[in-house]
Amino acid sequence: YAGFARGILADNGSILPPPRIEYANLNWNVGEELSLTTEVDYVDALDSENRRLREIGAILNRQRFRDANTRIALVFARQRSVDAFCRLFPEYSAIEGLGGSSQHSKRVVLTSHQLPDVELQGSTTVVWAGSRGATIDLYRYLATRATPDAAIRIVDLQDHPHVQVGRHQEFVQTVAKWNIDREREYRESGYLPVGGGDATQQTMELASRLLVSNIQPGEQSV
Repeated sequence: YAGFARGILADNGSILPPPRIEYANLNWNVGEELSLTTEVDYVDALDSENRRLREIGAILNRQRFRDANTRIALVFARQRSVDAFCRLFPEYSAIEGLGGSSQHSKRVVLTSHQLPDVELQGSTTVVWAGSRGATIDLYRYLATRATPDAAIRIVDLQDHPHVQVGRHQEFVQTVAKWNIDREREYRESGYLPVGGGDATQQTMELASRLLVSNIQPGEQSV
């Protein structure tokens, strides 16, 4: 923080703008054959259900994500999701590791564990598709590997699965809660919502929350 300004000091000494977050709704139909009893089952469905993966591909094919000058980096939690998505959408390339040929592809798919291997240049939209109760700090994973001209756009896919009446209601409720939990984590990590109002006000509110939360018992704020 410096007055009303906020940024991140990268390893190379450059100052990066504050992270911003936007959301895209992911609507898909839950198959009757799915066994959804435990939260492990929920995660497995979110990671590998073809209906969900096809909807992700459809969303990323919308005009909102079709800028020819922007690279798409789709991030899943598991390799199985990467493999399944690339089978459904051959135009996407799986990241092969640092220096791999897919590094320069316009549309890449990777796991969160491969984020440190990604080099960012120019405009990149990073899409988090590994729906969970907790998220990862995508921006800070990537910012230190970004070139000075890089523009990083972070998008969180929020799941809204549709089920038959009377079936899998707990699954729907749990996934809805996970969406809310991730939104809260982004706020607590300092992400500013796109279209969420005045950035200066949001920054000051965040600074106030951080100050209050860091005051120890018996101390006074100034």
